Amino acid sequence: MRFKLFIALFLLIPALASAAVIGTAGRTYPFAEPDALTEVQEAAKRVNWKKLLTDAKEQARNYRPPMPEIRRATAARTRQVELSYTLDVDVPDPRDPTKIKYPKGFVFNPLQAIHMPACVVFVNAADRAQREWLLSSLYGADPLTPILLTGGDVDGIERKLKRPVYLADSMLLERFGIEASPSVACQKGLFLEVEEIDVRKNARR
Repeated sequence: MRFKLFIALFLLIPALASAAVIGTAGRTYPFAEPDALTEVQEAAKRVNWKKLLTDAKEQARNYRPPMPEIRRATAARTRQVELSYTLDVDVPDPRDPTKIKYPKGFVFNPLQAIHMPACVVFVNAADRAQREWLLSSLYGADPLTPILLTGGDVDGIERKLKRPVYLADSMLLERFGIEASPSVACQKGLFLEVEEIDVRKNARR
């Protein structure tokens, strides 16, 4: 509550700074309220900025987007996934909004327009066997390969790989057709080829 009050007072500073003197009319009385700038300064002193930033970082680190539970792959399997989708609304022409560029019902395959520069790896780093597979694989060693976690500690994997690692979400898992992990998705022409990796042979019992 105090922090919200501080923000509200902070937003008043430009208005207070640009106020002009237009003269005196009628009787005047001394202000009973404290000076607004003094209030802002006092409010700022009461904010524990270090704790505020620490809490924000902790919330960001612990954030997990909603996603379905992805099982561990139990066999090596490769399949094709089509990325085409059908528009459910009309898409106007950005150069002339009165015209329709892509009508509702238009089928679009993004792989017709783009080429994926690298494969994408989906892996559950909370599973020790999957984590060990990732850290020992060529994908883990390739800085151009995007690593998307379906579970596990992002910070820990980033420290081990010494590069950014990302969290998957339900939309990505659905669009890439990910049913088990680890999975490696690579573009093959107008399709995605999704390879599921069986890591049971690496699992420690």
